[in-house]
Amino acid sequence: MPEQTSLQHALTLLSEESVDPAERIHAVWLTGHWPASLFERLACDCAEHALANEKARGQEPSPVFWDVLSVKRRWLRNEATDEELQKALAQAQLLSHQASIDQKCYEAAAAVSDALRNVDYASRSMAWAMRTSPSSEPQDEQPIRLTEAQWQMQHLKTLLEEAVVVLEEEKR
Repeated sequence: MPEQTSLQHALTLLSEESVDPAERIHAVWLTGHWPASLFERLACDCAEHALANEKARGQEPSPVFWDVLSVKRRWLRNEATDEELQKALAQAQLLSHQASIDQKCYEAAAAVSDALRNVDYASRSMAWAMRTSPSSEPQDEQPIRLTEAQWQMQHLKTLLEEAVVVLEEEKR
């Protein structure tokens, strides 16, 4: 677990309002001032957000996506085995492939598939989530993606703040 000062530094980076939200997240990513499980948890949250965006667009993602994300969350809490995670990843990859063929919920499917992998894929999951904008109008994409990036940045900030609290409690 990183030191509290490292997490505080990451929070400072996220607070730099003159910088684009996606760039702030990337800056935190590059510093490494975060526990790996934090970004993996963020990837799961972003994948779920992508699934919710698909539902808002009138699509119905397979319930299996929610199930496999649940396996990843249990794995992050040491409540699921590596074998269970690999099985969930295989299911997600198969569904992602099918979604690309059907051209239905593909971005959300890719976000889920990447969220189930290791921390190196977390940023890809987040990027896929940005592509699930509820608007089909090209001129509306940029503000919606900015809104998604802002949501991701705020959510990352919340996760970092929670990690700081945990560290403070461990010191007591």
